[in-house]
Amino acid sequence: MSTGRAPPTCMQALPCWPAGVCLLGDLASYRKDKMEALQSALETRTAALFIPGKKYGEDVDQQLSFPIQCNFWALCDITTGAKRSLNSDSAVLGSAEMGPVPAQIAEAFSLLVQCREAGRDRSLLPLVVHTLRLAVRPGEPLYPACMQFTTQDYQELLAHARGLRVELSPEAEKLIHGYYMASRRVRSDSTQGSSLPVASIRHLISLAEAHSKLSLRRVVLEEDAVVAVLLCENSVTLKHGASALVIPPDALFPCDLHDLDSLRRRDLTLEQLHQQILQFVYAYAPGAASYITEE
Repeated sequence: MSTGRAPPTCMQALPCWPAGVCLLGDLASYRKDKMEALQSALETRTAALFIPGKKYGEDVDQQLSFPIQCNFWALCDITTGAKRSLNSDSAVLGSAEMGPVPAQIAEAFSLLVQCREAGRDRSLLPLVVHTLRLAVRPGEPLYPACMQFTTQDYQELLAHARGLRVELSPEAEKLIHGYYMASRRVRSDSTQGSSLPVASIRHLISLAEAHSKLSLRRVVLEEDAVVAVLLCENSVTLKHGASALVIPPDALFPCDLHDLDSLRRRDLTLEQLHQQILQFVYAYAPGAASYITEE
């Protein structure tokens, strides 16, 4: 999926609970005509099928269109292409190339996620520790019961979560609305308008609802909205550069999540980022203080 030297970028179109997910794989393997067809499908949410008339004894060619009811996921390695020597770790967010992927394709995906990888020497450490534990304590549980999940457990979790019906809490709705208004204000100019599209509010709500479902809740809480804001802000930053709300690229996973202490440190980091989001909203969203309780 990547070379291990630089982070690939995962792209998701229309973050919601869909009828299905289509994994496109590495976009670097797509030819120009396939890229153009993909861009058309992402923008129109329809797939076109060309039927040559000669093949079936007809006089004229035909083209059928089918509605698309699934999400698209894809990968691209930002070290691929003309600027392969670019050090992505030191590159300014928003200036990193998407490799061979045209900017129009990147814009068609509503969510970009930068996947940073540890070096090859560090990536083997968990496997080494796991192997040593197996040798020293054969037959004994290696991890706490709360961390022993099977693939079937995750499948059942996703199946159950998809069927949940959730509703926005007033706190989550206000935070999403405040962030959206503040972002539109700081990412606007007189010539280009706002770089944050109107559809972003729908994407924010979909992400918050999805996080709530994965947490097996029927009410979308403010913490779900925080995760949605962080994902959206990282995505917009990758596309257009940083704004007044400066957050790290790995805001949701600031440390290796291998034990309960790392989960606790992750929660503390998310709480700090929550406060940063509130300060951003207070500063740039007119009237935010009147409907968001200061914490």
